[in-house]
Amino acid sequence: MCDVRYPNLRARFAALVADADRDGLPAAGRLLRGRDIVEAVGTGLQQPNIIPALPDIISETAGGRLTGLLPLTRQVASTFNWGLRLSIWCGEEMPFENAHRMTLQISPTLGLGGTDNRTATPEMCAAWRVSSADALANAPVTSDVPVLILAGEFDPITPPAWGRRLLRTMTNARFVQVPGQSHGAMFNRCGGQMTMAFLRDPRAPLNGDCIAKMAGAAFGTGKDIAAPRQ
Repeated sequence: MCDVRYPNLRARFAALVADADRDGLPAAGRLLRGRDIVEAVGTGLQQPNIIPALPDIISETAGGRLTGLLPLTRQVASTFNWGLRLSIWCGEEMPFENAHRMTLQISPTLGLGGTDNRTATPEMCAAWRVSSADALANAPVTSDVPVLILAGEFDPITPPAWGRRLLRTMTNARFVQVPGQSHGAMFNRCGGQMTMAFLRDPRAPLNGDCIAKMAGAAFGTGKDIAAPRQ
């Protein structure tokens, strides 16, 4: 259905990002670049009520109509405790990263406007000067403790494939993909119900009735999207 309503959407998105990088996209007193557009779509991918409208928003923006995109470009103040966040990241993650690969992932040649979603750069961690964790911190967790893994279908931060990968070494883990949801897949009615049931009895069979009843993302136009889907 999306291919019919929005033909060549991927190519149009790539052209939109390239055009914004080259000429800029005038919008509400500012000039949007490719990175701004990519980050706006990334913001939309974290909002289940916005996800169904994203094809329409991209198509409309490519046609010069920015009504749907502009709300997604507004900067939201960070609520992170950055001292804690940097201490954990620089100590437990950065020592095991490939700096060259990180550089390649923010290259404009990827067609994403040079978007940089890294928590920290090698330079930031060098300045932060925290001790590196032992290599054991980077080893996959091996456990037979019951674990419930909930993953949002459209999560761009911790995608479902990451959750499935945990099943390799966690023998009593159970994976559930929540239709139409994004990052924080437990923060909806069904995800919350499954989480509470699991906490009450981690070894009981999972009841997936509410998952089966979730319709997922019904893609439509921006004006079709009214409220978050539960």
